[in-house]
Amino acid sequence: MSGKTWMAGVGIALVTSGCNSAGVMDSRDPELSHNAPPVAAFDYACDNGTVLHVKWWKEKATVSFNGKDWILPRALSGSGARFSDGVREVWEHQGEVRVTGPEGEPVLCRKADANGS
Repeated sequence: MSGKTWMAGVGIALVTSGCNSAGVMDSRDPELSHNAPPVAAFDYACDNGTVLHVKWWKEKATVSFNGKDWILPRALSGSGARFSDGVREVWEHQGEVRVTGPEGEPVLCRKADANGS
């Protein structure tokens, strides 16, 4: 396969996955359009002092964590809602969310109350 053909395939995969080359949100994703509101959206207070913002769709989650925005596809899970791109992950189970960034160290977060704590 030529380099141009391979790069074209990568570009198509990135467009259809809803992410750009940096793994951030892409407005061309139909599930993120104004016609498809999220199923739920919550803020979570994390054990490391940061705030996790997640919007949950059926097949994807948009995540804001540590100054980065991600869009993650649904992943297999035995229990709870898990979204992962193989590098980053959010896994909600019984009101808690474990978020793992590219650094690989999971952080536990709990739903913030109305006062943001």
